[in-house]
Amino acid sequence: MSSRRTVAAGLIIVLGLLLAVPAAATYAGDKPLSTVFHDEFRGGYVYTVGNSTYSGALNPGDRYAVSFDLDLPEDATIRYQRLYVYWAWSKLDQKAIYPALSLIRTDASEHFTEAARYADSKGFVSKNDFFSGMDVFTTMDLARGKNSFTVILENNATDNRTFVVQGIGLLAVYESPGS
Repeated sequence: MSSRRTVAAGLIIVLGLLLAVPAAATYAGDKPLSTVFHDEFRGGYVYTVGNSTYSGALNPGDRYAVSFDLDLPEDATIRYQRLYVYWAWSKLDQKAIYPALSLIRTDASEHFTEAARYADSKGFVSKNDFFSGMDVFTTMDLARGKNSFTVILENNATDNRTFVVQGIGLLAVYESPGS
């Protein structure tokens, strides 16, 4: 009896190791992070996701709005600012495809320019291996003091691709001698 238990325990351990190896093997580390802004100065930063919430599936033509309210010091000079759109489950039927989206700032009718896209997937073929990622957009300078505005994202796909938005983040790095 004890040899059967030993064999069974050994099989369970081997099975556990076999299941753990594929999960650990999906990360290749082939997309290292790189510095996009670096400088030394007296100042600070603000990062906010405004009133972002999970969007649910966005079909072509659907919109997603996020309002931002932030205060910057009266002596602030913007050094770096970006909007970050966090998206997932980008697909056309059951095929992975990148989202087609655009952003506009309603108070200035500003159409944002995409600066970068960072995308990822499970790394192995499976039924639900859809893309997820983050799009980075440049934006016009924020004002000193109070800033309140709304950003509207639109799924502007010409086909039936859908995706979800997990939120939009705003980063502003500023110089402020009084900080």
